[in-house]
Formats: sequence, structure tokens, C-alpha cells
Amino acid sequence: MARVHVHKHYSEILDGKTTSMYQHILGFNSTGEVTNLSKFGNMSWPQIMEDSSKVINFIDVGGNERYAKTLVRGLCVNYPDYALIVVDALQCAQKNLQFEKNVLDNFRIAFAFKVPVIIVLTKIDMIEN
Repeated sequence: MARVHVHKHYSEILDGKTTSMYQHILGFNSTGEVTNLSKFGNMSWPQIMEDSSKVINFIDVGGNERYAKTLVRGLCVNYPDYALIVVDALQCAQKNLQFEKNVLDNFRIAFAFKVPVIIVLTKIDMIEN
């Protein structure tokens, strides 16, 4: 259900794969509470910025090698402080703990731009001993 709020294209909602570049912000007030929440629905970016003392900007780009140009564009245009590379742990376990080629390519691209990388493992709960 969360995919509906993140992805724009119907195909992305169905298969969960990002094909474009998306930006989302998360604002916090001076006490650390999230400012994005409203009783009346979604807040606009200007309203979040006004109500926040700190804002985190999330940029989502596709990790598939077909979207390498989009990834490079995202790094060039946005100058991120960190790159989160999301890795399917179940898929890695099925391949004797080897990363897919596109994951390694994404590491290389991030390192080429001197962007520190944080690895996020998903589906780790689905792995048997």
C-alpha cells in the first residue's frame, strides 16, 4: 500500500521497481517531532519547510542498470550526503551471499562521486538459518 504514495507510474506500483527519480522530504521541529503529519491530509512542501527546524531530503532512483543515467543524474544534481543502497537479502542468500552486478555498479558510482554508502538489507526475516 505504501508504494502508491511513493511511485508515480502504474508499473512501479505493481512491481515495486523505481524507474524515475523521486524526491520526498521529512521535516522535524526543534523537539524532534515529525512535521509532515496533519489531521487534514498531506502537507505541502512549503508548509513542511516552514514548520520544520530540520529537513531530510530523500531522493529515490532506480538501481537497475537500465537506469544508470538516472542514478548519475540524481547524484550530480542533488549532491547527497549519503547513498542508501537497498539490497534484497533473500536474493543474496539464494546466490551464496553474492551481490547482483547492478548493486556493485551502484557502489562504484557512489564511490566515484565520493558519496558515503549505507547498505539497507530487506527481507532478512525471510532467510532461514
